[in-house]
Amino acid sequence: MTIHSPDLYCAALWDWGFLDDCFPGTRTRVSDIDGIVERKGRFLVIEAKGVNTRIPTGQLIMFEAMANKGMTVLIVWGNPNEPEQMQIWYPHRPYAEPAVPASVDDIRDVVRRWFNWASGIRGVR
Repeated sequence: MTIHSPDLYCAALWDWGFLDDCFPGTRTRVSDIDGIVERKGRFLVIEAKGVNTRIPTGQLIMFEAMANKGMTVLIVWGNPNEPEQMQIWYPHRPYAEPAVPASVDDIRDVVRRWFNWASGIRGVR
């Protein structure tokens, strides 16, 4: 999704805090996902974080659960459109790959390889 008007995009963002009391006795909160793609029943979830931003425990639990359900989760750290690091949770693995340095080209490569894999193109992952 290309954002043509950042002001309109930001004005349309929801604050899900009004749902916080729907999860009594827990620290459960609604989490956003920055991007998601489906291809032939396979999902790539993309989460962007600021430079040196720690992933909250709840999101880590969620990402692990997503991977256990067969989704690929790509976490990207950096300023908008200037990635510095990435980490990948592959489907059905109980752990994430270590975070590694990443550029825009590295992110494109991961997404292209995911698309080829999800499309059933052999020899790619």
